[in-house]
Amino acid sequence: MRKQDIRTYTFSDDDRLFFDANIWIYIYGPLLSQQDVAISSTYAHALQKIRNAQSHLFIDALALSEFINTYARLEYRQSFANTYPTFKRFRKSS
Repeated sequence: MRKQDIRTYTFSDDDRLFFDANIWIYIYGPLLSQQDVAISSTYAHALQKIRNAQSHLFIDALALSEFINTYARLEYRQSFANTYPTFKRFRKSS
């Protein structure tokens, strides 16, 4: 399939889609800049259109793991870097 603009694509119930971790971060992760807000809005709107069209949206364990790790690191840098000296201490694992 050729590349499509997500802002203008018409989703259908036949579509089978895979969002990588970066797209999930833009939708649900902490926003770091005004550019992130614009991108987040684009993907959130597309997700709503996907749900309304009842398209099939997939995620695999690797993308989910990457989303969780990236989200935690962004949250650490944005909100907790002054409280915890290292990311490892922030997440309390060895």
